[in-house]
Amino acid sequence: MFADDAAPRAGTAAPRRWLCHCTTPPLLLGTVEGGTVNLKMRDRYYHIEAVQGRISTICPKCGHQHTIDFGTVTSG
Repeated sequence: MFADDAAPRAGTAAPRRWLCHCTTPPLLLGTVEGGTVNLKMRDRYYHIEAVQGRISTICPKCGHQHTIDFGTVTSG
């Protein structure tokens, strides 16, 4: 579910990309940087900090629900 293929910036860890692989190329659902989740919905960006627990989203292309449980990643 995550793709860590982005090059890291100097002095920081690279953001982990949260993807749905229903299309080629995969659809970006959001990014995770440390304890911050960055989500793009239509023309707005949401930055959720100090996340604890789970975050779920539904892929706009295939309708599959994806869930991040900080510590593990599941798809349901």
